[in-house]
Formats: sequence, structure tokens, C-alpha cells
Amino acid sequence: MAAYGYIKAYRSLLDCWLWEDRPYSYGQAFEYILFSACFRPCKLLIDKKIVEVDRGEFYTSIRKLSEQFGWSRDKTKRFLDLLKSDAKIAYQTSHRNTLVKVLNYSKYQDEAVEKEPPIEPLKSHLKATQKPLADTKEESKESKESKIYNSPDGELQKIIELFNSICVSLPNIQMTDSRRRVLKNSKIKDWEQLFVKVEASDFLSGRVKDWKASFDWIIKPSNAVKILEGNYDNKQHTVSDVSGTEKMAAALGEFINGN
Repeated sequence: MAAYGYIKAYRSLLDCWLWEDRPYSYGQAFEYILFSACFRPCKLLIDKKIVEVDRGEFYTSIRKLSEQFGWSRDKTKRFLDLLKSDAKIAYQTSHRNTLVKVLNYSKYQDEAVEKEPPIEPLKSHLKATQKPLADTKEESKESKESKIYNSPDGELQKIIELFNSICVSLPNIQMTDSRRRVLKNSKIKDWEQLFVKVEASDFLSGRVKDWKASFDWIIKPSNAVKILEGNYDNKQHTVSDVSGTEKMAAALGEFINGN
């Protein structure tokens, strides 16, 4: 196996059926951590406070990682400790959240890695009519990022990443074909404001009731408008304000979207 070099790995790989099998291997679990880390610094609403998250960091919890990996919480904690002892990550756990930092994140993402000598494909993998491609001028880091993040699928994937990083009280989600269709047709302009309002709402985040809003319920146009208009803000919306009909409609919408 080569000791240097890299391949591009887009986060949408997590949607592939290969990742549906549980439990994860150690390699899959570490790859998931790399996929989850923020590519750029951002600000999140955590416990009703704005916190800055640096590049290579992300907020999660031992419970969420355990569910994702298909492991027990003890095994997940031991795995994080193992990565920490090998200087791959650092992490801090509070009573509700866990901040994970990928150490040497630039090692996996920066231009310096891209400049390492390229590895030619094995001759046995080349067809008789194929020839190794001639070297071309290397693109700048900014140009490569722009192509990935400004593509249609890249823009939609950023919405998923934004939801996972802001709505820490709700389960992490992945892109699906049905979600891609809804997001492409959505008229919402400020996704960050929408998700911040969801996380700040005790009702939508499930802090006052067993029910909590799902991503598919949130992005439904009629529900998104209500959220942005403040109908579910803590000062304007309590559990008693929600009729049984509305809760049943929300649950039915989640069931339909999930099937």
C-alpha cells in the first residue's frame, strides 16, 4: 500500500448502501469522524449560546456516535480514547455534548498533501487503448474547493452539513434522493436562520416533550415558514399551544416522508 497520496472522498459516500451495514469497523468510524469535521470555521448555537467551531472540529455526543457506529457507548468511548492516545483526535465531553477535534486536519485536506508525487495506476488496470494522462498544471486549492462546493449537489450537501452542525439536539441525517428533490425545489434562502431557530426551540428540539421535529418535517415548506415566522419560539409557543391535531399531522408527515 502506498505510504503517501490521497483520493477525493465526497461526503455523499455516506449515503451509499455500503455504509448501511452495522456495526462499523474502526476504519469506517474514523472515516465518519473525518467526514463530520467542519471544513471551514463556523458558529453554532449550543445550549442557547453562540460558540465558534474551528476547522477540523464538530459537535456531537457519545450517544449519537454510538447510534451511528452501531456500538455500545462504552465501546465508542474506548475508541475515542484510542484515537486520542494515537494523537489522531482530541475531544472534550460535557453533560450534553462532545466536541471532537481532528488533529492535523490540514494533513487530510490542504494543498501540501496534493503536491505529493502522484501514484500512477497499475498497468494491469489500464486498457490497451489507454495511456497515462500527461501532467497538467495543478489547480489551486481555492479553485478545487469552488468546483466541489459550488456544484448543485455540493450546495445541497452543505445544507445537510449545516443542519448536522447546528441542530445538535436532533439526530444527524444524510442526503437521500427524496431529500435532494425537496431541497432542489425549496424557496428557503436562509437555512442557517431556520436551523438556529429549530435548535433554540425547546419544543422542536424535544426538550419539553418526547416528540421532536425531524429534518424532513422541518424542510416541509409550510412548517419552515412557521418556524421562520417564530411560531415555535420559546416565548411564543408552549406545549399547551400545540393542538392534538397538529401533533398528529406532524407525526403523519414524518411517517409518510420516512416511507
